[in-house]
Amino acid sequence: MKTSIFVMALIAALGWHVGTAAIASADMSQLISTLMNNLDVSKEQATGGAGAVFASAKDKMNPADFLKVSDALPGIDDLIAAAPKISGSSGSATTGVSSMVGGLSGSKGAAAQSLGGLSNLADAFSQLGLDSDMVGKYVDTILQFANSEGGKGVMNLLKNALM
Repeated sequence: MKTSIFVMALIAALGWHVGTAAIASADMSQLISTLMNNLDVSKEQATGGAGAVFASAKDKMNPADFLKVSDALPGIDDLIAAAPKISGSSGSATTGVSSMVGGLSGSKGAAAQSLGGLSNLADAFSQLGLDSDMVGKYVDTILQFANSEGGKGVMNLLKNALM
């Protein structure tokens, strides 16, 4: 009797976990679809670009803050794994990145200060066949997604890391 209760409890727990994984996958699918539809990019570009943005944020966040973000937005690690490797930032990588300032939330002065932080994304986006002006569009879309799915706190953690 105890064994069958344990087995049923284990099955219920595993079933719940599998269901949670399906929901997590759907969340990132929504982000990828939004990027594809709103920015007219391929699935590979949407996935790789989002992964590059999240990788850049992760590199600048303390692990506890990133854990909060990844808990609220499951599937981030899969996107990061799909991203092109980001090289160290260089002065030449900022060419064309200044056009992204207009789409970012906050004052233009604060966004302009963030150019150095986002310039390393230009290389990853170039590897995906995307212009550097797409960085700001991705960041803006990802911040909106983070706000709607994870709340203002999660969005602010990402925003602070990216800007």
